Amino acid sequence: SLCLVVCDAAGLCDSANVVVIILPPINTPPIIADSIVYTPMDSSITVCIPIFDLEGNGPFSATIGCENNGVASAIVTGNSVCVTFVPNSGYIGTDSLCLVVCDAAGLCDSANVIVVINPPSNIPPYAIPDFTTTKIVTPVIISITSNDYDPDGTINISSVIVTVNPLHGIVIINNDGTAQYTPDAGFVGVDHFIYRIWDNDAIPLSDTALVTIVIEANPLSIPDGFSPDGNGINENFVIQGLESYPESDLQIYNRWGNLVFDKAPYDNSWNGTSNVGGVLFGANLPEGTYFYILNLNNGEKPKSGYVILKR
Repeated sequence: SLCLVVCDAAGLCDSANVVVIILPPINTPPIIADSIVYTPMDSSITVCIPIFDLEGNGPFSATIGCENNGVASAIVTGNSVCVTFVPNSGYIGTDSLCLVVCDAAGLCDSANVIVVINPPSNIPPYAIPDFTTTKIVTPVIISITSNDYDPDGTINISSVIVTVNPLHGIVIINNDGTAQYTPDAGFVGVDHFIYRIWDNDAIPLSDTALVTIVIEANPLSIPDGFSPDGNGINENFVIQGLESYPESDLQIYNRWGNLVFDKAPYDNSWNGTSNVGGVLFGANLPEGTYFYILNLNNGEKPKSGYVILKR
């Protein structure tokens, strides 16, 4: 309390009491903001959040908690608090952390730190086209996955499925990543199928590839003779590779140009008898040289030549 006296020029005075009240300093709590951060699966992350305090009433302290899917910690450095979060192994999703910062006078503020754990970056696998050949009515094993690969991981060979089936055969996928293709009976030409394969990543990605199979005909081999003598050896006029030409037909003529055998399709069944009407029908033809015409009915010129029948 102060005594104040004020006088004028004539010496007249007045007095008053001045009371001074000393108040404690004004303190406001620190301020921190909510944050959201992102990190890949199995990767820790640290985010530093500024601390705003009008009075600069440090040093500050911090606590962190509420985590459900990892481990969180907080360290104050000057006017910022750095939060580190280590997600649980393999966890993908979101975790919410509760951060509390207090000043030296015990005033506090709280904020939420949202951590989003993303799946790891994933590049799709590469399925490489395949090509193989086989003979007519001959199954083939194709190692369709041996040349496939995943740039950022491994492929899952047991995940293979056929998405487009072949038109002229059957394909079976084996557990070891191979495929068995069986052409339809009598088919000669080109066939295809398409398969899909996935990688082994947490969220699998896939790719497709075309498999091309060329089915080749067996080469024709026409004998120049046979001997239907009943001993069970070389009894029929057998043309090797004829199974590649299921629409073929065969005519046999004797030396006078008479037709003595006619079969369509020809099935390697001529045993030296005649199947043409007339006096020779069903009879054993005599030994001698005969003339054949083999028409494959595939657009090629008919094949012709001589065959010797020997009993």
